[in-house]
Amino acid sequence: MRYKALFISAILVLLLISCTNTSIEANFEDTEYSDSLLTEDALVKDSITLDSTSDISDNPLDITDISPDVTDDIYSDIVSDGEISVDIVDAGAELSEDIADAIGNDTDFQDISEDTGIHKCSYKEAVHTEQLRLKLRIDLKDYMGSTYYVVEEVEVEAGTDGDTITLFGNGHIIKSVSGEYNYDGSTLTICVPPYKKGDTIKANISFTVKSEDDLFGLRRWRLDYNQSVIGPFNEPYYAYYWLFVPQSGYAVSSTYDYSITLSGVEMEIITPDTTWKAYGPGGLKSSEGNIYRFALNTLIPLYSLSFAVSNYYNEFSVGSSKSGVEVKGVALKSNITRAQRAFSSARLTIDRMEEIIGPYDFGKLLQIVDIPQFGGGMENTTIIWIGSDVINSQSSVESQYVTAHEVIHHWWGDNLMFYDWPHFWLAEGFTEWSTIYEALPLIVDSDTAERIKYSWRGYASEEYSQYGVPLRFSDSDDMMSYFNEVLDQFYKYGSSTVEMILKRLERDFNKDRYEFLRAWFNAYSHKTATTEDLRQFLIDYTGDFDFWESFFNEWVYSTPCPTIAVSNYKYSNGTVSFVLNKVSGIQKMENLRVHLYTNNGEKISTASLVNVGDTYKLSVSTNIEPYHIGIDPDYYYVFQLDTTNWNGPSINFGKKDYSQNILPIRKDISRFYFKPYIHH
Repeated sequence: MRYKALFISAILVLLLISCTNTSIEANFEDTEYSDSLLTEDALVKDSITLDSTSDISDNPLDITDISPDVTDDIYSDIVSDGEISVDIVDAGAELSEDIADAIGNDTDFQDISEDTGIHKCSYKEAVHTEQLRLKLRIDLKDYMGSTYYVVEEVEVEAGTDGDTITLFGNGHIIKSVSGEYNYDGSTLTICVPPYKKGDTIKANISFTVKSEDDLFGLRRWRLDYNQSVIGPFNEPYYAYYWLFVPQSGYAVSSTYDYSITLSGVEMEIITPDTTWKAYGPGGLKSSEGNIYRFALNTLIPLYSLSFAVSNYYNEFSVGSSKSGVEVKGVALKSNITRAQRAFSSARLTIDRMEEIIGPYDFGKLLQIVDIPQFGGGMENTTIIWIGSDVINSQSSVESQYVTAHEVIHHWWGDNLMFYDWPHFWLAEGFTEWSTIYEALPLIVDSDTAERIKYSWRGYASEEYSQYGVPLRFSDSDDMMSYFNEVLDQFYKYGSSTVEMILKRLERDFNKDRYEFLRAWFNAYSHKTATTEDLRQFLIDYTGDFDFWESFFNEWVYSTPCPTIAVSNYKYSNGTVSFVLNKVSGIQKMENLRVHLYTNNGEKISTASLVNVGDTYKLSVSTNIEPYHIGIDPDYYYVFQLDTTNWNGPSINFGKKDYSQNILPIRKDISRFYFKPYIHH
């Protein structure tokens, strides 16, 4: 077996030849799998040959023991047509063990003599990319025994000049790497020929993963012992639990925890046996026995890459949108009936989003799959996950709501993407707004829709006042630290902020909300955007810098939201009077409308509360005493209402008293992150 170790070591050395080129490749040729994932024998392609009679047992890393025709052919063939390319077929399990012995996963890089004419790796500049392509072969044959195998080609565009690639993968067992490398269990640094900023670099890795029953990464989701689903969960930066990617967990490297854009993926999945079905990104392209192939060549966030494999899945048709997008439902056999009900909102939601925003831009297929032991939903592009607990909810509104939310992410989040986690609210805020204001009226009656809208507005003020985290938080913060109670504010307060923006466009600039939403979407379709991009877009859209600078400083970058106390209610001689006092908050509330609802109609007055401590005494003439008072019932603002000293009729920021109504939807239904699902 020593000759195999020598062979691979020599090839890894030869990859480091210096060249100024625009495409740098070190590729493993695809081969048929054996039971050990890789083929049993190490072979080389075309002109590279091995003299297997060489005696190398005493020095497995000495390249002089390779027959002369190897080096002659390498130097003549390795540089051609502006590419560096060394193609090697996958080596077997025994070879992988020898590679580990000879090179070592935790050894230092080995210097290469200057006088050989071969590049000496300086390891100075790791590739820092926000976009990559992946080719994946995922062998799940042994997954039920808690092991699986991956062969992965990573293609990145160099963000800087350099000669190394830094990738991240947590606890993988490396079989082979297409370059000299160092791996410490989390960080993989690969030495490659020198490259310039903008060059395309490819690296190949084969590795084994011992699967853990953990929330993140590739996991087995169980309904019971038999009914289970295998699938990866990546958000916010947990792809590295099952892949090697340019994105780390925050604890591994806060420098590399930024959001990654995936420019394309080709995926081959080998299921445990032929009774298992697989569903993946872009839909099925081809299959042979227990081998399934998928491809998606549209820009998406890395966190929305996923698949689902199960031996208990049944398919059903949800229908097609007006534009011809087929919606395919996939559910465990025991959940089929309720899954049909839960997924029924998808087609209507696509129709509405295409009407008001733009086309569904991921082909003509949307798959929605049932995931047991998963709370909420996940917007994996073209293969949405909906948790079995949602599907089996007693409330059909609840399950249809979550489905609509995840469908809408194919516009906000999967298409128009946020640049990095501090701008996460751009995905969730616009998605939740679209769900509440546009999709929900398709699912429920108007009164129920208003009650839910009111409740979400209440949750927004409650959460934004409680946690002290601004909507656009610091670049240095760990997103995972917010994946508990704090996270919900990016949905609820984020959606309320979107409504505040739209209200101001209508009131202050006479702009149509849907025209603005379409313009914003079109400007950043299949691009990443920041909070500052949105601010600048609004400035350019309206021509008013000061207005939007002030709005973002007050409502996006600052926390908490204002608190208003109401007191001293009186109704005397046909006049209603009471006092509003601004208790806290830097946000200016200059046109705060107060609605008095009576059996004879509605009276409206306007208060002004700018600074903390400001008091406004409201006085309104009315022949009939109001049965309800709504402060800002059209949701121009988000604020807490302190009614501790209130002595009048029902009062809130809605159009009626909703205190006795029970919602058909839970506050915390939308996503997976709520207890008990979260694990740090």
